[in-house]
Amino acid sequence: MKVKLAHASNPDITGGYWSGKPDIARSRWIQVKDFEEAVKICREFIDTYGLGGGNWTGGQLKEGSKVIGTVGYNGRIWKCASMKDWTPDTGEIQP
Repeated sequence: MKVKLAHASNPDITGGYWSGKPDIARSRWIQVKDFEEAVKICREFIDTYGLGGGNWTGGQLKEGSKVIGTVGYNGRIWKCASMKDWTPDTGEIQP
């Protein structure tokens, strides 16, 4: 399984980031062994770079080429291809 680490500028914050633009690549895929490791890596990425909820655009989880869920900013895993697809009816994946 792989998880995507990505960020974007938040239009609600002057300059787009809480503490200046992080010096990190736009996005990258990381191999993980399970859902728990995916959440841990996402939260470490968010915390390390001081990202807010509006900056977090990663979290997509892939098995092969198929997206199977998304790690949200809060560390919960949802059954959607991205948080843009999330609705109140979106199911949650329990690690």
